[in-house]
Amino acid sequence: MDGLACPCGLGDDYESCCGRLHAGALAPTAESLMRSRYSAFAVGDAGYLLRTWHPSGRPQTLSLDPALRWTRLAVLETRDGGLFAPRPGNTPGGAKKSDRKPASRSIPSDW
Repeated sequence: MDGLACPCGLGDDYESCCGRLHAGALAPTAESLMRSRYSAFAVGDAGYLLRTWHPSGRPQTLSLDPALRWTRLAVLETRDGGLFAPRPGNTPGGAKKSDRKPASRSIPSDW
């Protein structure tokens, strides 16, 4: 994909954007991980998707349909998202243990 725009939509070329994550660099933020996973679907990189899938829900194999065309990723909003991003009212080191609240969302098992 040399010189081609990255499918994630940031405007950079693939190799210097999501391509470097697909090659093994770590995603510095949740947003960049999400964008890189979208790009992996778009370029057919099932190996990257499996490597970045949480083990509790990761399938043993993943076959992507090469005829499927991924056309656009729209990130409507981000909040915090940086590595150790401080929360309002906390010190620059990040959230205090007492301020952390567990997330509780149900995701259907067939999703």
